[in-house]
Amino acid sequence: MLTETSKYSKKMKFLISFALLLSFAAKASDIDSLKLLAESSREEVRLEALYQLSKRLYPTDPGLAYDYALQQKQLASRVGNQLWLGKAYGILAYIDTKEGALDKAVSNYVNAIEIFKALKKYLHLADNYYNLGDIFLLAEDYNNAQKYFEKAYELFSNEGDETYFSWINLNIGRCLAAKGKHSEAIEKYNKAILQANGDSYILNLVYNRMGISYYEEGKYDLARDNYLKSISIDNLTDKKRKEIIAFNNIGESYLAEEKFDKAADLFNHSLDLVQQVRDPDFKLRGITLLNFGQLHFERSEYSKASEYLRSIALDTKSDIINRDLLKALKLLNKIHNIEAEKNQYPDGKEMLLYENLYNEQLTLIDELNHKLMSLNNQYMLQVNYEVPLLKGQVEELVAALKESRVYMAIAILVAILIAIPLFIHLRRAYLVRKVLAG
Repeated sequence: MLTETSKYSKKMKFLISFALLLSFAAKASDIDSLKLLAESSREEVRLEALYQLSKRLYPTDPGLAYDYALQQKQLASRVGNQLWLGKAYGILAYIDTKEGALDKAVSNYVNAIEIFKALKKYLHLADNYYNLGDIFLLAEDYNNAQKYFEKAYELFSNEGDETYFSWINLNIGRCLAAKGKHSEAIEKYNKAILQANGDSYILNLVYNRMGISYYEEGKYDLARDNYLKSISIDNLTDKKRKEIIAFNNIGESYLAEEKFDKAADLFNHSLDLVQQVRDPDFKLRGITLLNFGQLHFERSEYSKASEYLRSIALDTKSDIINRDLLKALKLLNKIHNIEAEKNQYPDGKEMLLYENLYNEQLTLIDELNHKLMSLNNQYMLQVNYEVPLLKGQVEELVAALKESRVYMAIAILVAILIAIPLFIHLRRAYLVRKVLAG
């Protein structure tokens, strides 16, 4: 016969064994082991395995990862496990975000948030607020992004978890900077630096963002100092790529000061580095060529400027929104207008190509705006309600109202029964007084 102690002991042994097995599977990248666990007769084991499978498979197979997350959601819903249901919504939302389905992501995050609120699982709630903030940041809705980052920060702080403090302050800083509040943004960036615990990856991002804010304030020396700090961090990975970004930014600061030779040196150095790194999306090369185009445009060297800008237009992928491509096309248009005033007209086919590229970009932006509108509608409908009325609560409310109506009817009836005799008594007293007075 099992005693309570032996039951507890067996349960603990099982949980420890399960944890070790999951740990082994994760470390060994043994997806097959997780798949076996996903077939377990124990629901908790299956739910954990499905969750781990969706997380681990996403980088290589997003579709399969999503399927496992859906299985987790269905199982958790069937067995009534709200914690795992909330986690399922969270991982579905994460994958939706990465795949660009922002409206679906918001809906899933809202479902997760409602569940974790009800369960009072504040760390999970904070995590989902943070991720929701990321979506609004991606959507360039900086007010809502900031609001959710601040909610996440407050909850993490209350729970004593400082893991994401640096990231949250970085992102709040980005929101403030996007709204032109660069001094406030810099304060957040400084906090992020203190909270980064020497993490080279985030420090690189923070110093770069701080440099951008100083640049926007016209404080070019401070901007350059921070750009240099961003690439002077110990143990910085993928350093050449980060140097390309920093040198381009420093070059732009010299360009703003019309120190063209210094800017040219930095852009040339960046272009040399571009040859040494993988740049499959042409982003790093595109940034550098755009800066060369701007440099020669400022020098009124329109032929050279066009040469660099054409390279961007011809080589950059146009099936995704590319702000650098848009800038290049706009600058090319300016050059064409200047040349037209001198009766120098570009090739018609070339002009048609640029016009088509520009229209494609505008179409992509329009599609994004429609998606953001859908996202904002989702936000207005669901996210603003801090404690949404769930179906059960609504039913209870309706029942209470019905019950209240019954009690009210009884109260009115009693009042009438009391009022009628009282009225008769008062009427008689009035008549008696009237007779006596007569």
